[in-house]
Amino acid sequence: MWNRATLIVLMVVLLILGLMSPRVLGANPAASLRPEATTGSKQQIPVLLYHDLKPGAGSENGAIVSVEEFAAQMQWLHDHGYTTISTDDLFRWLQGETELPPRSVLITFDDGYESMYQYAYPILKRYGFQAVVFMVTGLSGQRTGSLSYLSWEQMQEMEASGLVEIQGHTHDGHRLVDGVPVLTTWPAGEIRSDLERLNRSLTLHGLRPVTAFAYPYGVYDADVIEVLKAAGLKLAFTTQHGYVSKDADSYTLNRVIVFPGTDLCQFARLVDPEGSTVASTCHGV
Repeated sequence: MWNRATLIVLMVVLLILGLMSPRVLGANPAASLRPEATTGSKQQIPVLLYHDLKPGAGSENGAIVSVEEFAAQMQWLHDHGYTTISTDDLFRWLQGETELPPRSVLITFDDGYESMYQYAYPILKRYGFQAVVFMVTGLSGQRTGSLSYLSWEQMQEMEASGLVEIQGHTHDGHRLVDGVPVLTTWPAGEIRSDLERLNRSLTLHGLRPVTAFAYPYGVYDADVIEVLKAAGLKLAFTTQHGYVSKDADSYTLNRVIVFPGTDLCQFARLVDPEGSTVASTCHGV
């Protein structure tokens, strides 16, 4: 029987090769990468996942979507009557406390790259769209190679607008040690300490403590989930492809990754695979 560390290494290797989506340790690596389609009238919410944006970006880096593609996708959502929601809206819907409009979508950005402020934020403001940034707070204001991270001032401005939430992606846990996601190697006390440092950093800079979390690399285990629950976090997101339905586990929520090179027909199929918007968008394609 493989031990926990071996399973994690295997999972990360498969992720790099594109053969699986990151998920809970011990889960079936043969699970489909295609989002599950909606069934009947059961409402399912697409949670879109972006990372970095760059003008004119091609498809060489799967984490970088071109600004032009992102702008077209946001215009498509606007033109087709989509309503962007917050993590609190999603939580209250999962708890049965509220209903959501038929065409609801949650837009998320992982890691907290400065391109979110430079390019995505102005586009979001154009349409009055909400979004969530899952921030690695220990990297705020830093530059690592070609990557620049959001400054505290940029996060303050976006949160003050009411359009952008700053939520958690660890303080210092988005990294690999010997090929293993460090968060899943830490004992519960270290996970808890990292979450406390994350919240202290936010509150020190006038930002709200987190109520939602995105697992680095999409990888998590029972220890991580228990710490999040004990800390009072309401939601946690994976990178497992799929939609969020009312019977979803609040701590293992699916998302839909938007890769570079996604044209509007493909985007429509991601957001609304069985809806009328696909027929109108993909006509003649």
